[in-house]
Amino acid sequence: LCWLQVGALLELVPSYAAGERLGRLLHEMLLERPVLIRQVIVDWELPTAWLPWLVEYTPALHVACELIPQIGNRRWALELLSWLSLKYPLPQTMELARQALRALYREPLITAAMLQAALRLLEAFPPLVREFHRLIQRLSRLEGNEGKGGSGSCKLSCW
Repeated sequence: LCWLQVGALLELVPSYAAGERLGRLLHEMLLERPVLIRQVIVDWELPTAWLPWLVEYTPALHVACELIPQIGNRRWALELLSWLSLKYPLPQTMELARQALRALYREPLITAAMLQAALRLLEAFPPLVREFHRLIQRLSRLEGNEGKGGSGSCKLSCW
């Protein structure tokens, strides 16, 4: 069973019970070959649509939190972190979430998906409201400057 087949199955899963069975299968595969977790999380970029299913039904992915700093694509890392945070709101995950929100503050292009991921981080860790509020203030300030003819360095994209 390869990950592309798993992804096709995830998209076709019609019920909670079927998704749970598939999750158990994936969990067993990852326990038998732990190296696959690193390969899947760091080396591959799975479609973000798969993340809710993978995190929900594959308990072995809880160790993926430790791998997030190694992921090259920061946007994919943010998506993964947000889903893992909802499922596993651990203190070390909260620190990663804080760092992610601070990194978003410096991101030149914020997409709607990135804001949704930031909201999931806030849902998992309400004490991060200050970092989230700071991000929203920056976005609104920069968007306001662009509307006044300014050249704000951050743009909000609906893509």
